Amino acid sequence: MRRQGNGWGRKRDTTFPASDAAKRHGPYFELTFKANGKTVNVKLSPQAAPLYRAAAQHYRKLKTLLNRLDKLSKTIRRHQAKLAESKRQDCFNSKTGVIPISPV
Repeated sequence: MRRQGNGWGRKRDTTFPASDAAKRHGPYFELTFKANGKTVNVKLSPQAAPLYRAAAQHYRKLKTLLNRLDKLSKTIRRHQAKLAESKRQDCFNSKTGVIPISPV
């Protein structure tokens, strides 16, 4: 979400009458996102902007937590694979080439 200021470096907006200065000058709130490979820009009302800002913060926090969970999961899988490999090698008797079978 982006908040635009009072139009620095842009041409003056002449779509509103000069008497209505509040409509001509910001702040303007915009939400920009990708949909089907295209950038979509939506203008938000001043009342909706805080809701979208909070939702964007929650989304970023969720992404951070999911990345941490993914990293942890990969680490656990790597350790489990090493443990399984070491158990497999412990079971195999390298001198005789026989895998011992334990009684049931």
